[in-house]
Amino acid sequence: FRSIHLENVIVLPDQSFGLIDVSDMKIFSHSLSLRMRNGNFRHLTRYETHRDLLKSALMPFIQAYMRQSNISKRQRLKLRQRLLKHF
Repeated sequence: FRSIHLENVIVLPDQSFGLIDVSDMKIFSHSLSLRMRNGNFRHLTRYETHRDLLKSALMPFIQAYMRQSNISKRQRLKLRQRLLKHF
C-alpha cells in the first residue's frame, strides 16, 4: 500500500485502525513477503514527523501489527528487526 501515511490511518471508536484513500491498494491472494511488508512500513515512516509520532507508541504499534500478521515466529522476529531500523 504505497499511499500509506498517517493521514490515511484513522482510529476507530473501538480503538482499532481503519484506512482511508485505498484507491491504489493492491490485494493479493497470498500473504505479503517480509520484503513487501518492510517496504510498506518504510512508506509509513518516510516523513520525519510521522516517525516522531510513531516513536512514542512504536512497540505497541509493532506488537499489534505482529498479532494481526499471519506469519511464523521466525518471520516476526526478522520483520521486527527490519522495522526497528526505520527509527
